Amino acid sequence: MAGSAHTIAVLFFNPTDRELLGDFIASLGHRTVFPDISRVDSRKWAGISLVIIDEPTARRHGKRLIDIKKRSETFLGLLIGVREKTVIPLWMKLGFDDVLLLPLTKAELRARLSTLLHVREQSCELVEQHGAMFKALVESSSDHIFILNEKGVFLLSNGKAGPLERGKDVALPGRSIHEVFPPGVAGFIAGQLGRVFSDKEALEFDLSVCGKGEIGYYLFTLFPIFRGDGVWAAGGICRDITRLRQGEERLKATIREKEVLLRELCHRTKNNMQVIMSMLHMQSLGIKDEGVREAFGEIENKIQSMALVHQKLYQGKSLSRVDLKDYIQDLVRYLSRSYREDSERIRIRTDLEGVSVSIDSAVPCGLIINELVSNAFKHAFPGKRKGEILISLKRRGEIELGVGDDGIGLPEGFVIGKSLTLGLSTVVTLVEHQLRGEIERVRAEGTRFRIRFKDPSYKARV
Repeated sequence: MAGSAHTIAVLFFNPTDRELLGDFIASLGHRTVFPDISRVDSRKWAGISLVIIDEPTARRHGKRLIDIKKRSETFLGLLIGVREKTVIPLWMKLGFDDVLLLPLTKAELRARLSTLLHVREQSCELVEQHGAMFKALVESSSDHIFILNEKGVFLLSNGKAGPLERGKDVALPGRSIHEVFPPGVAGFIAGQLGRVFSDKEALEFDLSVCGKGEIGYYLFTLFPIFRGDGVWAAGGICRDITRLRQGEERLKATIREKEVLLRELCHRTKNNMQVIMSMLHMQSLGIKDEGVREAFGEIENKIQSMALVHQKLYQGKSLSRVDLKDYIQDLVRYLSRSYREDSERIRIRTDLEGVSVSIDSAVPCGLIINELVSNAFKHAFPGKRKGEILISLKRRGEIELGVGDDGIGLPEGFVIGKSLTLGLSTVVTLVEHQLRGEIERVRAEGTRFRIRFKDPSYKARV
Protein backbone atom coordinates (compact mmCIF):
# COMPACT_ATOMS: atom_id res chain seq x y z
CA MET A 1 0.00 0.00 0.00
CA ALA A 2 2.98 2.33 0.42
CA GLY A 3 2.96 5.17 -2.11
CA SER A 4 -0.64 4.47 -3.21
CA ALA A 5 -3.24 7.18 -3.74
CA HIS A 6 -5.44 8.23 -0.83
CA THR A 7 -8.77 9.98 -0.50
CA ILE A 8 -8.48 13.20 1.50
CA ALA A 9 -11.49 15.15 2.74
CA VAL A 10 -11.22 18.95 2.78
CA LEU A 11 -13.61 20.72 5.17
CA PHE A 12 -12.81 24.41 4.75
CA PHE A 13 -15.51 27.06 5.08
CA ASN A 14 -13.96 29.34 2.41
CA PRO A 15 -14.57 27.98 -1.15
CA THR A 16 -11.34 29.48 -2.46
CA ASP A 17 -9.29 27.75 0.22
CA ARG A 18 -11.07 24.46 -0.57
CA GLU A 19 -10.19 24.71 -4.24
CA LEU A 20 -6.55 25.59 -3.59
CA LEU A 21 -6.15 22.66 -1.21
CA GLY A 22 -7.92 20.37 -3.66
CA ASP A 23 -5.59 21.33 -6.48
CA PHE A 24 -2.51 20.84 -4.31
CA ILE A 25 -3.67 17.42 -3.07
CA ALA A 26 -4.40 16.35 -6.66
CA SER A 27 -0.87 17.40 -7.64
CA LEU A 28 0.42 14.93 -5.04
CA GLY A 29 -1.51 12.12 -6.73
CA HIS A 30 -4.38 11.87 -4.24
CA ARG A 31 -8.13 12.24 -4.58
CA THR A 32 -9.97 15.11 -2.89
CA VAL A 33 -13.58 15.05 -1.61
CA PHE A 34 -15.66 17.81 -0.01
CA PRO A 35 -18.25 15.95 2.11
CA ASP A 36 -21.00 17.54 4.18
CA ILE A 37 -20.17 16.14 7.60
CA SER A 38 -23.61 16.93 8.99
CA ARG A 39 -25.24 14.56 6.49
CA VAL A 40 -22.69 11.82 5.84
CA ASP A 41 -23.10 8.58 7.81
CA SER A 42 -19.99 7.65 9.80
CA ARG A 43 -19.79 4.24 8.08
CA LYS A 44 -19.20 5.96 4.71
CA TRP A 45 -15.98 7.51 6.02
CA ALA A 46 -14.15 4.18 5.90
CA GLY A 47 -12.55 5.06 2.53
CA ILE A 48 -11.26 8.46 3.68
CA SER A 49 -7.63 8.45 4.83
CA LEU A 50 -7.26 12.00 6.09
CA VAL A 51 -9.37 15.06 6.93
CA ILE A 52 -8.12 18.64 6.64
CA ILE A 53 -10.40 21.09 8.43
CA ASP A 54 -10.33 24.76 9.36
CA GLU A 55 -11.20 26.23 12.74
CA PRO A 56 -14.70 27.60 11.95
CA THR A 57 -15.83 24.21 10.63
CA ALA A 58 -14.17 22.35 13.53
CA ARG A 59 -16.09 24.45 16.06
CA ARG A 60 -19.37 23.20 14.53
CA HIS A 61 -18.49 19.61 13.64
CA GLY A 62 -15.24 18.79 15.50
CA LYS A 63 -16.83 16.50 18.12
CA ARG A 64 -18.71 14.53 15.44
CA LEU A 65 -15.54 14.18 13.43
CA ILE A 66 -13.60 12.90 16.44
CA ASP A 67 -16.42 10.42 17.15
CA ILE A 68 -16.12 9.13 13.57
CA LYS A 69 -12.37 8.77 14.10
CA LYS A 70 -12.91 6.73 17.28
CA ARG A 71 -15.29 4.38 15.50
CA SER A 72 -13.00 3.87 12.53
CA GLU A 73 -11.33 0.46 12.27
CA THR A 74 -8.23 2.03 10.70
CA PHE A 75 -6.40 5.25 11.47
CA LEU A 76 -8.23 8.39 10.28
CA GLY A 77 -5.89 11.38 10.37
CA LEU A 78 -7.33 14.74 11.52
CA LEU A 79 -5.36 17.85 10.52
CA ILE A 80 -6.67 21.28 11.53
CA GLY A 81 -5.53 24.69 10.32
CA VAL A 82 -5.58 27.54 12.88
CA ARG A 83 -4.48 31.17 12.83
CA GLU A 84 -3.24 31.52 16.43
CA LYS A 85 -0.60 29.47 18.25
CA THR A 86 -2.43 29.77 21.59
CA VAL A 87 -5.25 27.44 20.49
CA ILE A 88 -2.96 24.61 19.35
CA PRO A 89 -2.93 22.75 22.76
CA LEU A 90 -6.72 22.97 22.95
CA TRP A 91 -7.30 21.23 19.59
CA MET A 92 -4.65 18.61 20.28
CA LYS A 93 -6.23 17.84 23.63
CA LEU A 94 -9.62 17.54 21.96
CA GLY A 95 -8.32 14.71 19.75
CA PHE A 96 -6.87 16.17 16.56
CA ASP A 97 -3.67 14.51 15.32
CA ASP A 98 -1.87 17.61 14.07
CA VAL A 99 -2.29 21.41 13.89
CA LEU A 100 -0.98 23.77 11.20
CA LEU A 101 -0.73 27.52 11.34
CA LEU A 102 -2.47 29.35 8.51
CA PRO A 103 -1.55 30.42 5.91
CA LEU A 104 -0.05 27.06 4.95
CA THR A 105 3.17 26.55 3.03
CA LYS A 106 3.22 23.76 0.46
CA ALA A 107 6.39 22.21 1.90
CA GLU A 108 5.02 22.07 5.41
CA LEU A 109 1.65 20.73 4.25
CA ARG A 110 3.36 18.08 2.11
CA ALA A 111 5.44 16.92 5.08
CA ARG A 112 2.45 16.75 7.42
CA LEU A 113 0.36 14.88 4.86
CA SER A 114 3.18 12.40 4.21
CA THR A 115 3.52 11.60 7.93
CA LEU A 116 -0.20 11.11 8.60
CA LEU A 117 -0.77 9.09 5.42
CA HIS A 118 2.17 6.83 6.30
CA VAL A 119 0.54 6.12 9.67
CA ARG A 120 -2.70 5.36 7.81
CA GLU A 121 -0.94 2.86 5.54
CA GLN A 122 0.62 1.09 8.50
CA SER A 123 -2.75 0.96 10.23
CA CYS A 124 -4.38 -0.58 7.15
CA GLU A 125 -1.63 -3.18 6.89
CA LEU A 126 -2.17 -4.20 10.54
CA VAL A 127 -5.93 -4.43 10.02
CA GLU A 128 -5.39 -6.61 6.95
CA GLN A 129 -2.98 -8.87 8.82
CA HIS A 130 -5.32 -9.18 11.78
CA GLY A 131 -8.24 -9.77 9.44
CA ALA A 132 -6.34 -12.51 7.63
CA MET A 133 -5.40 -14.18 10.91
CA PHE A 134 -8.95 -13.89 12.22
CA LYS A 135 -10.35 -15.31 9.00
CA ALA A 136 -7.91 -18.22 9.12
CA LEU A 137 -8.83 -18.98 12.73
CA VAL A 138 -12.57 -18.71 12.09
CA GLU A 139 -12.55 -20.78 8.90
CA SER A 140 -10.29 -23.47 10.33
CA SER A 141 -12.51 -23.92 13.38
CA SER A 142 -14.83 -26.91 13.44
CA ASP A 143 -17.33 -24.80 15.40
CA HIS A 144 -19.90 -22.60 13.72
CA ILE A 145 -18.78 -19.00 14.34
CA PHE A 146 -21.13 -16.22 13.36
CA ILE A 147 -22.31 -12.65 13.96
CA LEU A 148 -25.99 -11.67 14.13
CA ASN A 149 -27.69 -8.30 14.16
CA GLU A 150 -30.54 -7.51 16.53
CA LYS A 151 -33.11 -8.91 14.07
CA GLY A 152 -31.33 -12.25 13.89
CA VAL A 153 -29.82 -11.76 10.46
CA PHE A 154 -26.38 -13.24 9.81
CA LEU A 155 -23.72 -10.60 9.22
CA LEU A 156 -20.87 -13.11 9.18
CA SER A 157 -20.56 -16.89 9.25
CA ASN A 158 -17.87 -19.43 8.61
CA GLY A 159 -20.58 -21.60 7.06
CA LYS A 160 -20.32 -24.51 9.49
CA ALA A 161 -23.83 -24.69 10.87
CA GLY A 162 -23.65 -28.39 10.05
CA PRO A 163 -26.67 -30.63 10.69
CA LEU A 164 -28.62 -27.66 12.10
CA GLU A 165 -28.61 -25.76 8.80
CA ARG A 166 -31.47 -25.91 6.33
CA GLY A 167 -30.90 -25.07 2.66
CA LYS A 168 -27.13 -25.64 2.75
CA ASP A 169 -26.64 -24.46 -0.80
CA VAL A 170 -27.21 -20.80 0.21
CA ALA A 171 -24.62 -18.65 1.97
CA LEU A 172 -25.62 -17.63 5.50
CA PRO A 173 -24.76 -13.86 5.56
CA GLY A 174 -27.93 -11.91 4.81
CA ARG A 175 -30.21 -14.75 5.87
CA SER A 176 -32.29 -14.83 9.05
CA ILE A 177 -31.90 -17.46 11.77
CA HIS A 178 -35.51 -18.44 11.00
CA GLU A 179 -34.39 -19.41 7.49
CA VAL A 180 -31.31 -21.28 8.66
CA PHE A 181 -32.37 -23.16 11.80
CA PRO A 182 -35.40 -25.37 12.52
CA PRO A 183 -38.39 -23.41 13.92
CA GLY A 184 -37.98 -24.48 17.54
CA VAL A 185 -34.24 -23.80 17.53
CA ALA A 186 -34.61 -20.45 15.76
CA GLY A 187 -37.31 -19.29 18.19
CA PHE A 188 -35.23 -20.14 21.21
CA ILE A 189 -32.10 -18.47 19.79
CA ALA A 190 -34.15 -15.35 18.99
CA GLY A 191 -35.20 -15.12 22.64
CA GLN A 192 -31.63 -15.50 23.87
CA LEU A 193 -30.45 -12.97 21.28
CA GLY A 194 -32.87 -10.41 22.70
CA ARG A 195 -31.38 -10.98 26.16
CA VAL A 196 -27.85 -10.34 24.85
CA PHE A 197 -28.88 -6.99 23.36
CA SER A 198 -30.90 -5.92 26.42
CA ASP A 199 -28.65 -7.21 29.22
CA LYS A 200 -25.38 -6.57 27.34
CA GLU A 201 -23.94 -9.79 28.78
CA ALA A 202 -22.79 -13.09 27.31
CA LEU A 203 -24.79 -16.23 27.90
CA GLU A 204 -24.46 -19.95 27.21
CA PHE A 205 -27.09 -22.59 26.56
CA ASP A 206 -27.41 -25.99 24.95
CA LEU A 207 -30.07 -27.37 22.62
CA SER A 208 -31.08 -30.83 21.55
CA VAL A 209 -32.44 -31.33 18.04
CA CYS A 210 -34.08 -34.47 16.71
CA GLY A 211 -33.42 -35.29 13.08
CA LYS A 212 -33.21 -38.43 10.95
CA GLY A 213 -34.05 -40.61 13.93
CA GLU A 214 -31.16 -39.29 16.02
CA ILE A 215 -30.80 -36.53 18.60
CA GLY A 216 -28.05 -33.96 18.13
CA TYR A 217 -26.75 -31.79 20.97
CA TYR A 218 -25.33 -28.30 20.44
CA LEU A 219 -23.71 -25.84 22.83
CA PHE A 220 -24.33 -22.17 21.98
CA THR A 221 -22.46 -19.12 23.25
CA LEU A 222 -23.79 -15.65 22.45
CA PHE A 223 -21.90 -12.49 23.42
CA PRO A 224 -22.40 -8.76 22.77
CA ILE A 225 -20.19 -6.86 20.32
CA PHE A 226 -20.02 -3.25 21.38
CA ARG A 227 -19.66 -0.18 19.23
CA GLY A 228 -19.55 2.98 21.28
CA ASP A 229 -21.89 2.67 24.27
CA GLY A 230 -24.33 0.27 22.64
CA VAL A 231 -24.42 -3.32 21.40
CA TRP A 232 -23.82 -3.30 17.66
CA ALA A 233 -24.22 -7.02 17.08
CA ALA A 234 -24.01 -10.41 18.82
CA GLY A 235 -21.22 -12.86 18.22
CA GLY A 236 -21.96 -16.54 18.45
CA ILE A 237 -20.27 -19.92 18.64
CA CYS A 238 -22.15 -23.17 18.10
CA ARG A 239 -20.37 -26.39 18.99
CA ASP A 240 -21.63 -29.85 18.12
CA ILE A 241 -21.38 -31.79 21.41
CA THR A 242 -23.36 -34.81 20.25
CA ARG A 243 -20.47 -37.26 20.62
CA LEU A 244 -19.58 -35.80 24.01
CA ARG A 245 -23.15 -36.19 25.25
CA GLN A 246 -23.39 -39.69 23.86
CA GLY A 247 -20.15 -40.54 25.65
CA GLU A 248 -21.54 -39.07 28.87
CA GLU A 249 -24.71 -41.13 28.52
CA ARG A 250 -22.69 -44.30 27.95
CA LEU A 251 -20.55 -43.48 30.97
CA LYS A 252 -23.63 -42.84 33.13
CA ALA A 253 -25.13 -46.12 31.97
CA THR A 254 -21.90 -47.94 32.86
CA ILE A 255 -21.82 -46.30 36.28
CA ARG A 256 -25.46 -47.20 36.91
CA GLU A 257 -24.75 -50.78 35.92
CA LYS A 258 -21.77 -50.94 38.26
CA GLU A 259 -23.82 -49.41 41.07
CA VAL A 260 -26.43 -52.12 40.62
CA LEU A 261 -23.72 -54.79 40.71
CA LEU A 262 -22.09 -53.26 43.80
CA ARG A 263 -25.41 -53.03 45.61
CA GLU A 264 -26.11 -56.64 44.72
CA LEU A 265 -22.67 -57.57 46.01
CA CYS A 266 -23.30 -55.73 49.29
CA HIS A 267 -26.70 -57.39 49.58
CA ARG A 268 -25.28 -60.87 48.98
CA THR A 269 -22.41 -60.25 51.38
CA LYS A 270 -24.88 -59.23 54.07
CA ASN A 271 -27.03 -62.32 53.35
CA ASN A 272 -23.99 -64.62 53.52
CA MET A 273 -23.06 -63.14 56.88
CA GLN A 274 -26.63 -63.68 58.08
CA VAL A 275 -26.38 -67.33 57.02
CA ILE A 276 -23.11 -67.70 58.98
CA MET A 277 -24.76 -66.08 62.02
CA SER A 278 -27.72 -68.46 61.77
CA MET A 279 -25.40 -71.46 61.57
CA LEU A 280 -23.44 -70.26 64.61
CA HIS A 281 -26.65 -69.69 66.55
CA MET A 282 -28.01 -73.13 65.69
CA GLN A 283 -24.69 -74.71 66.64
CA SER A 284 -24.64 -72.87 69.96
CA LEU A 285 -28.05 -74.23 70.94
CA GLY A 286 -26.56 -77.67 71.45
CA ILE A 287 -23.66 -76.41 73.58
CA LYS A 288 -24.09 -76.73 77.35
CA ASP A 289 -20.88 -74.95 78.37
CA GLU A 290 -21.95 -71.37 79.16
CA GLY A 291 -18.53 -69.92 78.36
CA VAL A 292 -18.48 -71.48 74.89
CA ARG A 293 -22.06 -70.36 74.22
CA GLU A 294 -21.09 -66.85 75.25
CA ALA A 295 -18.12 -66.92 72.88
CA PHE A 296 -20.44 -67.99 70.05
CA GLY A 297 -22.72 -65.06 70.88
CA GLU A 298 -19.84 -62.60 70.77
CA ILE A 299 -18.79 -63.92 67.35
CA GLU A 300 -22.38 -63.49 66.13
CA ASN A 301 -22.36 -59.88 67.34
CA LYS A 302 -19.09 -59.17 65.52
CA ILE A 303 -20.42 -60.64 62.28
CA GLN A 304 -23.64 -58.65 62.65
CA SER A 305 -21.70 -55.41 63.10
CA MET A 306 -19.98 -56.08 59.75
CA ALA A 307 -23.20 -57.23 58.07
CA LEU A 308 -24.88 -53.97 59.09
CA VAL A 309 -22.25 -51.98 57.17
CA HIS A 310 -23.04 -53.82 53.95
CA GLN A 311 -26.75 -53.41 54.60
CA LYS A 312 -26.28 -49.63 54.96
CA LEU A 313 -24.31 -49.49 51.73
CA TYR A 314 -27.01 -51.47 49.93
CA GLN A 315 -29.82 -49.28 51.25
CA GLY A 316 -28.01 -45.92 51.10
CA LYS A 317 -27.54 -43.39 48.33
CA SER A 318 -23.76 -43.80 48.31
CA LEU A 319 -21.79 -46.97 47.73
CA SER A 320 -18.58 -45.50 49.13
CA ARG A 321 -19.67 -43.90 52.42
CA VAL A 322 -21.71 -44.96 55.43
CA ASP A 323 -23.74 -42.69 57.68
CA LEU A 324 -21.93 -43.51 60.92
CA LYS A 325 -24.64 -42.04 63.15
CA ASP A 326 -27.37 -44.12 61.53
CA TYR A 327 -25.14 -47.20 61.58
CA ILE A 328 -24.33 -46.86 65.30
CA GLN A 329 -28.02 -46.43 66.15
CA ASP A 330 -28.88 -49.70 64.36
CA LEU A 331 -25.94 -51.47 65.97
CA VAL A 332 -27.04 -50.29 69.43
CA ARG A 333 -30.55 -51.63 68.84
CA TYR A 334 -29.12 -54.99 67.82
CA LEU A 335 -26.79 -55.17 70.84
CA SER A 336 -29.66 -54.25 73.18
CA ARG A 337 -31.66 -57.16 71.81
CA SER A 338 -28.62 -59.43 72.05
CA TYR A 339 -28.27 -58.62 75.77
CA ARG A 340 -32.01 -58.42 76.35
CA GLU A 341 -31.76 -60.14 79.75
CA ASP A 342 -29.66 -57.25 81.05
CA SER A 343 -31.06 -54.42 78.93
CA GLU A 344 -33.72 -53.47 81.51
CA ARG A 345 -31.12 -52.61 84.16
CA ILE A 346 -28.35 -51.48 81.80
CA ARG A 347 -29.40 -48.77 79.37
CA ILE A 348 -27.44 -47.73 76.25
CA ARG A 349 -27.54 -43.99 75.65
CA THR A 350 -26.17 -42.24 72.54
CA ASP A 351 -24.99 -38.72 71.77
CA LEU A 352 -24.25 -38.76 68.07
CA GLU A 353 -23.49 -36.13 65.44
CA GLY A 354 -23.99 -36.87 61.76
CA VAL A 355 -20.77 -38.09 60.17
CA SER A 356 -20.24 -39.96 56.91
CA VAL A 357 -17.22 -42.30 56.61
CA SER A 358 -15.86 -44.92 54.24
CA ILE A 359 -16.48 -48.62 54.66
CA ASP A 360 -12.84 -48.99 55.72
CA SER A 361 -13.62 -46.86 58.77
CA ALA A 362 -17.18 -48.01 59.43
CA VAL A 363 -16.29 -51.71 59.88
CA PRO A 364 -13.59 -51.22 62.56
CA CYS A 365 -15.80 -48.64 64.31
CA GLY A 366 -18.57 -51.22 64.51
CA LEU A 367 -16.20 -53.88 65.84
CA ILE A 368 -14.78 -51.46 68.44
CA ILE A 369 -18.23 -50.45 69.67
CA ASN A 370 -19.30 -54.09 69.75
CA GLU A 371 -16.25 -55.09 71.82
CA LEU A 372 -16.45 -52.23 74.33
CA VAL A 373 -20.22 -52.51 74.81
CA SER A 374 -19.95 -56.29 75.27
CA ASN A 375 -17.21 -55.79 77.89
CA ALA A 376 -19.40 -53.27 79.69
CA PHE A 377 -22.38 -55.65 79.78
CA LYS A 378 -20.19 -58.49 81.05
CA HIS A 379 -17.93 -56.74 83.56
CA ALA A 380 -19.02 -53.18 84.42
CA PHE A 381 -22.22 -54.03 86.30
CA PRO A 382 -21.73 -57.16 88.41
CA GLY A 383 -24.68 -58.75 90.17
CA LYS A 384 -27.87 -56.79 89.64
CA ARG A 385 -26.23 -53.37 89.54
CA LYS A 386 -27.94 -50.80 87.29
CA GLY A 387 -26.25 -48.26 85.05
CA GLU A 388 -25.82 -46.94 81.56
CA ILE A 389 -23.45 -47.20 78.64
CA LEU A 390 -22.78 -44.03 76.66
CA ILE A 391 -21.70 -43.94 73.02
CA SER A 392 -20.79 -40.55 71.54
CA LEU A 393 -19.75 -39.36 68.11
CA LYS A 394 -18.40 -35.85 67.59
CA ARG A 395 -16.96 -33.68 64.83
CA ARG A 396 -13.70 -32.06 65.89
CA GLY A 397 -11.85 -31.67 62.61
CA GLU A 398 -11.01 -35.31 63.13
CA ILE A 399 -13.66 -37.85 64.16
CA GLU A 400 -14.04 -38.54 67.86
CA LEU A 401 -15.74 -41.72 69.01
CA GLY A 402 -16.40 -42.27 72.70
CA VAL A 403 -17.59 -45.44 74.50
CA GLY A 404 -17.96 -45.53 78.27
CA ASP A 405 -20.05 -46.63 81.22
CA ASP A 406 -20.72 -45.63 84.82
CA GLY A 407 -19.93 -49.08 86.18
CA ILE A 408 -17.30 -50.26 88.64
CA GLY A 409 -14.40 -49.13 86.48
CA LEU A 410 -11.11 -50.74 85.52
CA PRO A 411 -8.64 -52.31 87.94
CA GLU A 412 -6.26 -50.00 89.79
CA GLY A 413 -3.12 -49.26 87.82
CA PHE A 414 -4.68 -50.11 84.46
CA VAL A 415 -2.63 -48.65 81.58
CA ILE A 416 -3.54 -48.92 77.91
CA GLY A 417 -0.85 -50.83 76.09
CA LYS A 418 0.24 -52.82 79.15
CA SER A 419 -2.76 -54.07 81.09
CA LEU A 420 -4.82 -55.39 78.20
CA THR A 421 -7.30 -58.23 78.04
CA LEU A 422 -7.82 -60.00 74.74
CA GLY A 423 -10.87 -57.86 74.01
CA LEU A 424 -9.14 -54.55 74.70
CA SER A 425 -6.09 -55.73 72.79
CA THR A 426 -8.37 -56.23 69.77
CA VAL A 427 -9.76 -52.71 70.22
CA VAL A 428 -6.27 -51.14 70.34
CA THR A 429 -5.24 -53.08 67.23
CA LEU A 430 -8.34 -51.91 65.34
CA VAL A 431 -7.75 -48.26 66.35
CA GLU A 432 -4.05 -48.15 65.56
CA HIS A 433 -3.86 -50.38 62.49
CA GLN A 434 -7.31 -50.11 60.87
CA LEU A 435 -8.34 -46.55 61.72
CA ARG A 436 -4.75 -45.29 62.08
CA GLY A 437 -5.93 -43.27 65.03
CA GLU A 438 -5.31 -43.11 68.77
CA ILE A 439 -7.15 -44.33 71.84
CA GLU A 440 -7.02 -42.94 75.37
CA ARG A 441 -8.70 -43.72 78.66
CA VAL A 442 -10.65 -40.80 80.06
CA ARG A 443 -10.26 -40.28 83.80
CA ALA A 444 -13.86 -40.35 84.99
CA GLU A 445 -16.24 -42.42 87.07
CA GLY A 446 -16.58 -45.88 85.61
CA THR A 447 -14.79 -46.64 82.35
CA ARG A 448 -14.54 -44.42 79.33
CA PHE A 449 -12.43 -44.58 76.17
CA ARG A 450 -11.98 -41.80 73.61
CA ILE A 451 -10.91 -42.70 70.07
CA ARG A 452 -9.77 -40.12 67.54
CA PHE A 453 -9.12 -40.81 63.87
CA LYS A 454 -9.26 -39.25 60.41
CA ASP A 455 -11.12 -40.69 57.49
CA PRO A 456 -10.12 -40.05 53.83
CA SER A 457 -13.76 -39.60 52.84
CA TYR A 458 -14.76 -37.82 56.05
CA LYS A 459 -17.86 -35.76 55.52
CA ALA A 460 -19.99 -34.08 58.14
CA ARG A 461 -23.71 -34.49 57.56
CA VAL A 462 -25.42 -31.12 57.86
